[in-house]
Amino acid sequence: YYEYRNVLYGNHKRNLLDLTLPKNKTNGLVLFIHGGSWLSGNKDGYFNDITMWCQEYGFASCAINYRYILSSYSYRDILKDIDNALYKVKELGKSKSLDLNKVLLTGHSAGGHLSLLYSYKMMSTAPITPTCVVNLSGPTDLTDPNYFKGKENIKVTALFSLLTKDLITYSNNNRKAQVLLDASPVSYITNYSVPTITAHGVMDSVVPYSNAIILHEYLNKNNVENILIPFENSDHGLE
Repeated sequence: YYEYRNVLYGNHKRNLLDLTLPKNKTNGLVLFIHGGSWLSGNKDGYFNDITMWCQEYGFASCAINYRYILSSYSYRDILKDIDNALYKVKELGKSKSLDLNKVLLTGHSAGGHLSLLYSYKMMSTAPITPTCVVNLSGPTDLTDPNYFKGKENIKVTALFSLLTKDLITYSNNNRKAQVLLDASPVSYITNYSVPTITAHGVMDSVVPYSNAIILHEYLNKNNVENILIPFENSDHGLE
């Protein structure tokens, strides 16, 4: 395997990726996107585990950092980061005579959301074509009423405001439904969407388990191959 660490793929200091490429041939690419509520987290804690699995099965492996939403960046900017990272990976593959033409996207929490959103929304334009997505506890429908219940709703609305760059509050979330749907993976599901696996804790206190159910109801309605794996006794971390 060729190994690359902290390769710059864009103009921002967080536009960094780690990558391994098989030296002879590859069965495709696995791209991992870290979680952290879109405003924290790092690729470094995941890359070694992903690489071990990918090397066993003949896959190239990649983990990326992306721009946080704390400043002027929204989810749209992060989707551009994923796009640019895939362009860079394809370029590095070509330099080693490897044609990377399919990618499985996966990630936890915010990374699951981004994996789903990119795979469904950007499938036809992606530099490496998404062919499957594995979602670990990711948000899927930001209009789910369960987000706006209880004492945590102020944190949720503040986070969704940062994500969309539109003011979302407890009192206006119904009026802002289209803004929230634009950032929701379920909005982009069609009959041509990629096969999807979700693992989600039934006891999740961060992303309601109802989000997983909603996602897979949409996938079933559109006859998309999918598997939902409930972790009956798990919270958000699938522990």
